Amino acid sequence: MRGFAAAADIDGQGAASTMYKAIYLAKRNPAISAADFPARWRAHSALAANQRNRRTYFTGVTQCCRLLDADFLAEATSEYDAVNLLNLTDLGAADEIWEEPGTRNVMQADELLTFSRPVIECWMTTEASVVRAGPITHFPIIRFLKRASGIELSQFLHHWTVVHALLEIEASGGEAVRRYVQNRVIHAPTDFPFDLITETWFATRETMQRYCADRERLKHIRADMDRWCHATACVTMMANVTYSRPALEPIHG
Repeated sequence: MRGFAAAADIDGQGAASTMYKAIYLAKRNPAISAADFPARWRAHSALAANQRNRRTYFTGVTQCCRLLDADFLAEATSEYDAVNLLNLTDLGAADEIWEEPGTRNVMQADELLTFSRPVIECWMTTEASVVRAGPITHFPIIRFLKRASGIELSQFLHHWTVVHALLEIEASGGEAVRRYVQNRVIHAPTDFPFDLITETWFATRETMQRYCADRERLKHIRADMDRWCHATACVTMMANVTYSRPALEPIHG
């Protein structure tokens, strides 16, 4: 597939020493219903797959749509509809993709038929750290985090890796998390002022629901977020994967 490299062992079962990822958080075009949006987004991706790119940019693409009927977390967004996780071949790919003629002449016009604004306005470049290695599954909770005022970035990132991650994956019931990734934001548009994007992956919707039903866990997670994160600038999305390259394993059980 043009523009898409064979995936190395950097975002599946294991992790690389340095892994870069482009992530965008988007709203659908308001003319498209929430129910119809995943199919429209897949059509957009099919168009992208047919572009004759000068080089390869991605080793993996994972499109995540908001779970429309999930009320497991009170803070889950209903404002945004989509998160795309794009594993980059290298850091330069995050910028060079926008210089492609096909991106400028074909894809950006189709973006406005799919999303509420051009993707480049929502595009964040990150460096990923796999805290718990495991397969990408079907149901992630994705959090876009901005640190609270007065907290240094280095402090925040250290705390989230050394302390907060344990609240997510190591306490009782944390074995339900199949994979946990923290993405440090390197560059982002000014209206996406996030410092860190986390991915918490579950094999099934039911597993995600049981995890979120643990009130003791949520109490500690929310208390830590209240202390370390900006009160209104963070976004949490409960999602399901609606398209992936490489394809995901089917859901079992």
